[in-house]
Amino acid sequence: MNLRNSNGLTVSGNTVTTSGSLAVGMALTGSSNATLRSNRVTTTGASSNGIQIMLSANNVLVEDNTVSASGGSSSVISATSVSDLRVLNNRLVGVGNGGVSQSSTTNVTVSGNTP
Repeated sequence: MNLRNSNGLTVSGNTVTTSGSLAVGMALTGSSNATLRSNRVTTTGASSNGIQIMLSANNVLVEDNTVSASGGSSSVISATSVSDLRVLNNRLVGVGNGGVSQSSTTNVTVSGNTP
């Protein structure tokens, strides 16, 4: 699911399953003031991310989702070049709070996530 250049977007109640190398379950790019809540996202390929937030997708809340990324070199939640990101109370399968990878981020809160 590719979510681009929106303001005030809310995405909830979806089930997304992908497989294959470099797959992404949900990609949020350039969308500010977004909420991803109560989704179930699964990826099974190598270098695949469950939820990917990037390129000025600022002031984003990721909450109450179940996310699994089982391929080698994959991230459950990946954040790149964003600010004001909150990743709260998700089930990050197998990793809990350690399932959030960050690069070039500011003001990120990761809390209450369970494996």
